[in-house]
Amino acid sequence: MGIEQRRTARRYAVYSALYGTIAELLLDGSAVIISYIGLLGGSNMFSMLSSSLGSIAYVLLLLPMTVFTERLGLKASVRAACYLGCLAYMVMAAAPWFGSSASTVVIAAAFIYCLTKPLYLNAWYPLLDSFLLPQERALFFGRMRFLYQLLSSVLFLLFGALMGKNPPLIFFQVIIALSALSILGRSYYVERLPIVCEKRSVRGYDFAAAFRTAIRNSPLTGFSVYVCFVTLGYTSIVPLVYIYMKSHLQLPPNSVVSISGLAMSGVIVGYLCAGPLQGLLGTKWLQVLCHLSFAAICLGCFSCGKENPNSYIWLTVLLIVQGFAAACFGVCFSTEIMALASPGNKVMASAFCNTYSSAGAALGRGGTSLVLGSMLLAPSWQLGDRAVSSFQSLFLIYALWLLFCLLLLVLVPAVVPEHQDYYQP
Repeated sequence: MGIEQRRTARRYAVYSALYGTIAELLLDGSAVIISYIGLLGGSNMFSMLSSSLGSIAYVLLLLPMTVFTERLGLKASVRAACYLGCLAYMVMAAAPWFGSSASTVVIAAAFIYCLTKPLYLNAWYPLLDSFLLPQERALFFGRMRFLYQLLSSVLFLLFGALMGKNPPLIFFQVIIALSALSILGRSYYVERLPIVCEKRSVRGYDFAAAFRTAIRNSPLTGFSVYVCFVTLGYTSIVPLVYIYMKSHLQLPPNSVVSISGLAMSGVIVGYLCAGPLQGLLGTKWLQVLCHLSFAAICLGCFSCGKENPNSYIWLTVLLIVQGFAAACFGVCFSTEIMALASPGNKVMASAFCNTYSSAGAALGRGGTSLVLGSMLLAPSWQLGDRAVSSFQSLFLIYALWLLFCLLLLVLVPAVVPEHQDYYQP
């Protein structure tokens, strides 16, 4: 592929990401769906569960969906995922018309949308690998994600300014319906990528052989395990802080949504700086610093109690730093997936690594949802003169877990790039 074709492919890939990111962030990284479920009468458990559905779907379906991706072809897989995802978001927008079952319909529609994400993700990295050179990866991922986070931040700040303190349901329905239509733009630009993706016969794809190749790739498996455990610890921070602000600090919905927009500024700057930082520090030290940052942020959230009238300000600052660290960690993750995938097995390698990452996110957010719903933790306990809430207890648990996970850094290929394996049973 020539230079001009690669440049065109990079541009269309960025356009595709811009159209698809709004729907992704509504579920994974903003307070819009959380506030929507709250207005429909859903509990905190339902709000937290909505943010974990994508990860659950990835865990269940990323590996099995490799068969469909290989059979349909990369572009057709993206097309099918986008059409079904658009339909699911339209159902989500229509949820208030289902009466007392409205919050359940939102969760069900969100789960249907999340079922389409593995089909898309399995095709995404192999599509990018068709035109991205190794030296272009970090800069491409950083710039692409910078642009879609910038777009999302502007939109969510606008949503927070327009909705007021008591937004009507129709406001959320319009946002969700427009997000549904934006998903189709993702498919449109993927179709225009200047690469030919031939369909493969399902008989020509040996799932078991591809899976064996992946698990025998020790750098890939070691990195996947490390990411799983770290993701378990940090992925719940953002949605839990939003729920903490809404339920414990009693902030109005428009303030929470506005704060979610401000928090994305950290992600924006993080993606802008991730490529240069990776070049300056190397993948090894950038990953280590991100890991330490996640633990420090959890400890910071733990210290922000109701007794401090400025807690919401400090939490906003911590969310911005969290966004920066998560962006850098995400760019490292994406570049490492492409570096660790063996030739001829890229779909399975991508699915394998993303399954482990999603397993950590699903366990972290799903477990947090169950803890909140079952009231497993004491509502409050005393630490000296301070009353510590159950939310703060969770932040402390995350911090201790992430500090424990520092032991797993030896599994990261960037940290220990050369191995001298020995096994004699």
